[in-house]
Amino acid sequence: MPPGINNSLKVRITTVAGVLFLAGVALIALFATHVLQNEMQDRIFQEQTTTVDYLSRDIGSKLLLRRESLKRVALHMPTELFSRPAALQKWLENDRKAIHTLFPNGLLILPPDGGEALADTLHLATRPKDFADRAWFRSAVHTLEPVISAPLITRATEEAAVVVAVPILDSQNRLLGILAGITPLDAPGFLDQLRAARPSDGLIQIVSLEYNLSLIHISQGIVR
Repeated sequence: MPPGINNSLKVRITTVAGVLFLAGVALIALFATHVLQNEMQDRIFQEQTTTVDYLSRDIGSKLLLRRESLKRVALHMPTELFSRPAALQKWLENDRKAIHTLFPNGLLILPPDGGEALADTLHLATRPKDFADRAWFRSAVHTLEPVISAPLITRATEEAAVVVAVPILDSQNRLLGILAGITPLDAPGFLDQLRAARPSDGLIQIVSLEYNLSLIHISQGIVR
């Protein structure tokens, strides 16, 4: 074979081999990138799921603490105080101070018709005179069971909050009133850490499905 043809063939073979090698490297790199992306996405998903599960349990335990604390207060409330408004107000203000820290926006004792509070602490001029339209109030009256509200904007303070409501019953299981506690979502030790963690995205509430609430972004569209 003439030297020129032999050299040309070698060049062609070398070129083809080089192209195939580069194509193989590119395919391997593409495959490796795809695998790494999938692994990274799976890891991020697992980490997010773990975080959400932890926060859900944490918030659920805080809601449970507030519900059980209010239940104990309602259970030990002297029913004769309902005929003595001043004594009822004093009992709520002075005799139950320990529970006030769980409900920074106030504790209310409401009549069965949802009218003006029979007793309250804090005293706020902006406090509504009627709660009969509130879903949490209607639910507590209808079921005679403790209720944890969906996130809402309080009319008294214009803050995002959760309301825990517990029926107050007499010895014959008749409804005397509703004891309600209001906790702002960003209250210290409640959801304030979530706001600090995501200051640009607003407040994220994560609560247990046990309370008929779900992961929700608090910014617009919550109940007023």
